[in-house]
Amino acid sequence: MTSDLDWDSKSRALVHPRRGSHVVLPKASVTVAWAKVKKAWGAKLKKQVASGRKKATPEDRALIDAAVASFAKKSPPEKPDAVVEGVRAQLLGMEAHFNNMDKALLDAHDALVHLWCVAYGVPFAVNAMIETFKTARVDIFTSIYVSRAPTAFGTFANLNRYRSHTDPIDLTPWHVLRAHVAASDDATYAKARAVAEPFHEAGADVLFRCALSFVFPDEEAWARKTLAKCEYEIQAKTPSIYYCGHTLLTCFRDKPTLKRLMSLGAYHPELAYTLLDALGADAFPMLRTYYEKQRMASEKKKAFMPLVLVQTPSAIEWLRKQRHDPVVGKFVP
Repeated sequence: MTSDLDWDSKSRALVHPRRGSHVVLPKASVTVAWAKVKKAWGAKLKKQVASGRKKATPEDRALIDAAVASFAKKSPPEKPDAVVEGVRAQLLGMEAHFNNMDKALLDAHDALVHLWCVAYGVPFAVNAMIETFKTARVDIFTSIYVSRAPTAFGTFANLNRYRSHTDPIDLTPWHVLRAHVAASDDATYAKARAVAEPFHEAGADVLFRCALSFVFPDEEAWARKTLAKCEYEIQAKTPSIYYCGHTLLTCFRDKPTLKRLMSLGAYHPELAYTLLDALGADAFPMLRTYYEKQRMASEKKKAFMPLVLVQTPSAIEWLRKQRHDPVVGKFVP
């Protein structure tokens, strides 16, 4: 199916992997990953958490204190607790990823998930991911703390900046976990799946289900159940598709489902390469339609670049006709 595609290494690296596919893993060692996590734990954040912990319940305060104490260590915990790691993730602002311009914090999110995988194993990392979604971050001006109330599970909101289908999606840091899951051997995958399986229909919101389906794209049945939860309509709109259903596009490989998702608005050009990997040249008409709807030069370019990979006669003929376009013409082979 992909024989009609002229992949280059840069484009291939943009495909969200699944088992048996090409996987690019972060190269950082445990030491380097922990250093990035510690770097993010700066004076400002320490002060905010010190102020906020007083507002937390006694149970949550104990978890906050455990996470804070381990930040002072030269090495990550030898005997990690998945709940404490979920709290650590939220203290570092993983849920507030979009609104954070602090590069140290942004780097720490990927580094922490990578550390969970390489230091403690992929099954533990999946467990820590679940615990992160069970932990709500409460950010009130100069105070930050966490809540582990049952109603918090699944309301983690980092899959789309403003819950809008027109804004960039952000799969950080779950794309790191997906890569490690995809690279796992059969035994490790089975253990990781066993950790996740009881939770794939859990959570107060479909956000968690979408994220877990994204991490386990080979479990298509999970994604289909999640999709059914996303397709409710309010005023002829599908709000949950708009703000988190994008991730499901990377879980299917059949044309009817993917076409349906795109018609619902569950698409962003960042996912074009994964769509091409799934459908090959059959994805071209969908991607071309999306491109032709773009008016801004930056968006046209972003939508056009994946189309260049398709090498069928009809695609090549269409691409050649774009050579005189002032925005994308220079990118035509």
